[in-house]
Amino acid sequence: MFDTMVPVHTSRFFWQPRLGGVVVFVTFLVLSVSGCTTGPEVERDPGPPRTGIYHLDVALERVQEEPLARVIPVYARVAVNLASLEADEDQLDRSVTIARRLDARISRANDLRGSELLEWAWMWISLASLDEAYGERAAAVSSDVVARARSFPSEEAGKLLFRLLKAQLANPNIDEESIRRTLDSLYLLDNDMVRARFLVEAAELIRDQGDRLALNPVVQQAIAIVPVIEDPTTALILKVRLADLSLTLGNSRDARSLQDQALRRAEQGLLVRSDDFEQIRQVLRYFLSQGDRPGAEAIIGNIAPVSSRAVAYAILGTVALQEDRRLPFRNYYDEACATALAIADAEVRARAVAAVIRLRTEGEPEWSPGATIAELLGQTSVSRFDQNVRIDVLSSLTAALIMANRSQEVARLRGLILSADELAHINLAATERLLAGNYREGARELLGKIERVPFPLPGEEQSPAYRIARLYLALDEYDRSIPVLADAERGEQSLALAMIPASHRLNPATVTDLERLARNNR
Repeated sequence: MFDTMVPVHTSRFFWQPRLGGVVVFVTFLVLSVSGCTTGPEVERDPGPPRTGIYHLDVALERVQEEPLARVIPVYARVAVNLASLEADEDQLDRSVTIARRLDARISRANDLRGSELLEWAWMWISLASLDEAYGERAAAVSSDVVARARSFPSEEAGKLLFRLLKAQLANPNIDEESIRRTLDSLYLLDNDMVRARFLVEAAELIRDQGDRLALNPVVQQAIAIVPVIEDPTTALILKVRLADLSLTLGNSRDARSLQDQALRRAEQGLLVRSDDFEQIRQVLRYFLSQGDRPGAEAIIGNIAPVSSRAVAYAILGTVALQEDRRLPFRNYYDEACATALAIADAEVRARAVAAVIRLRTEGEPEWSPGATIAELLGQTSVSRFDQNVRIDVLSSLTAALIMANRSQEVARLRGLILSADELAHINLAATERLLAGNYREGARELLGKIERVPFPLPGEEQSPAYRIARLYLALDEYDRSIPVLADAERGEQSLALAMIPASHRLNPATVTDLERLARNNR
């Protein structure tokens, strides 16, 4: 309704009983009222949806005025979190209400990133997995995401489509046509290397999770593309993974041919980055499983830079130990240490030696890292390093000592640490490494030693407070995560709260902390 009102005249002349004047007045009045009721309506913000669960309601409230990029993951995770509780009651009323509220906000947005679209699709797929009544909606959202992915660069589109396929294959209530549409879009990626990589990822996913799609066509399509890939490292990794898939299909001749081709590509030289190490582990495991130890050693001999070669030797030691203890795994570990210690650049040397020590401790828990740590610190001035390098090195060494049940020796590293904030960052990074290696008790103990939330380091994407809270959540210490969140960003607070199970009942002290958090910056 507009604020301007029609003026009312009370003069005797205006109210004279003239038919024409009455008609004009009535007509004017009708048009005025009509103009008020049919004008553009101002959309009112209905406020955050309510779940009746305090920590989830605070999560939704605090993110309400944030950009959509922060709203999407919070709404999606609250909906799925709540649905897991509602499923026991055979109805998903509140969770579906939140999902539809998110639908409304997304319908008005045109520039969503792949990660945001994935959260949206994952939400509906998860709801459909709990109640098949929402299978049609999950399929419709999946189709929308596939359509939007066509406008993305190949790398982003491939990542989005693969993760969507993974979510779909995990849900028995998604129709097969929707899954095939996603896979077909992977075939149409316009970059050969990206297409081959994600087809291999999809093939491994189909083998491990799905029985609704034929594996052989996907593998054959990837095999046809791999020869055009120019980068030797990428080609080596994909050929070995395809060899493994071919064995699954019973195509031993294809597997042997791909294995030989991989070795020929390795001879061209392999530039290996830290992001490649897990896939190098897969390559080395395949060669040892096929009894081709010389092939595995030849691959490592062609790896550059030297720091990556040292780490690869440590990986080979662990793989050899797991495959067959009769293999010379200790020789590989010793070669890894010797190679790393011989690196000329002090910072590169320290990072490589620390990584090798941690890998060997993970693979061979009975090994004592003390002597190698002492050798490294005796020849390298770690305290003079750039702070990020120092944190990386000392967190790796801290994690290694705890893995080896030598946590009392961690105190020897204190003299290299320059501040209380730096100590907190080192313990935080070491805890993350311990948890990634499934050393939960060691991670819990070290996390408890972080007495303060440190200042963020330059370039960090996530605040230290959020990282600490996430660790508590991963360790099922839900109540301990909330006080830490006071130092996190608003969007991070909501995201962490959204991940606390809907069924969890906070203790009274934690409720007080949460009330304080909810009052701040309202």
